[in-house]
Amino acid sequence: MPQKTKTFQRSPKQWHQLLADYFEILPTWQKEPTRIVPKSDGLPTHRKMSELAYQLIKAKHKERLEVILSDLRFIEAKCVAGMVFELLREYNQTLELFNLPSAAQMRRALTLALPGLINCPGLAMQSIYNRLFWFIDIETGIQSKLYLAFKYLNQRQFWIKAMAPLPGTQTRDSAAIPFQTVSSIQSISPSAKTIAIASIGGLIEIRSLPEGELLAKRSVNTSRLAAITLIDDTSNLAYMNQDGTVYSNDGTKSFDGRKGERLIAFLPLHGIIIACSDNSLVAWDNDKIKLMYWKLICRFH
Repeated sequence: MPQKTKTFQRSPKQWHQLLADYFEILPTWQKEPTRIVPKSDGLPTHRKMSELAYQLIKAKHKERLEVILSDLRFIEAKCVAGMVFELLREYNQTLELFNLPSAAQMRRALTLALPGLINCPGLAMQSIYNRLFWFIDIETGIQSKLYLAFKYLNQRQFWIKAMAPLPGTQTRDSAAIPFQTVSSIQSISPSAKTIAIASIGGLIEIRSLPEGELLAKRSVNTSRLAAITLIDDTSNLAYMNQDGTVYSNDGTKSFDGRKGERLIAFLPLHGIIIACSDNSLVAWDNDKIKLMYWKLICRFH
C-alpha cells in the first residue's frame, strides 16, 4: 500500500511569523521594480506598510514590534501611504498585548502631530521628531531612532526644527529668563545654546540657554526692526528691517529682500533663509546670490 507523505505543519502564529519575515525584507520605499511593484515610483511599498505590523501583531512578536513601531522611517512611509489611522490602530493593538513604554510614547507623539500627519504626510518625520525631542524622559528604545531621524532630516534640502516645545507637549524642565526687553522679535542660535530678543528700535539682549545668563547687549542701527537671526553662539547675527532689507552683523552689507517678510533664519548649509507672509521661502548665500525659492504647499506643524 502506498506510504503517506508527511507534511510540515505550522501553527497560525508560525504562519504569521513567516509572512512577517517576507514583508520585512521588502524595501520601505520602492526604488527598484519587483514582482509586486513592477514600476519604480518613489512611493512607499504599500504591501509592506499594510502587512508588516499586522503580521507581527498576529505573531505576537514583542521585540520586533518595538523596533518597527519606533522607526521614524517606517512611520513616515506609512503616513505617506495614507495609513495614519491604521498605524494608530496598530499601536493600540500592540499596547493591548504588551507593556511597551516606547510604543506608548510614540503613539502620544503621533496623536499630538495628527493634524499635520493628515494634511502634510511628507513632513511626518519632521513633525514627530519635533514632538519627541521635547518629551520628558525619552524612552531608551526611541533615543537611538531619534538620533537616526535627525541624521536623515539633515540630508534633506531643508527642514524645520522646533526650538521650543510645541503645544500639548509634556516638556522638559525649563527656567524663566528675565529679559529686560519685551518683544516677539527673537532668535535661537543653530546649536540652541543662546537666545536673543530685540526691540523694534534695535536694542538686543543675548543670553545663554538654559541658564539665562546675560552674555551680551548690543544695538543695531535701525528704527524699524522686523526680525533677527543668530549666526553662532556669540553676538554675531543678521537682521531685517520692516521694508525687507537684510543686513550683515556689522550693518555694512545689505541686500534687498521682499517687503512684508517677518521671519529670518540662518542655516550653515544654505546661508540666510527668509519666510514671507505668503508662505514662500527664499534662501541667499553670503555673497547675496539668491539660491532657492520655495512655495510652501502647506503650513509646517
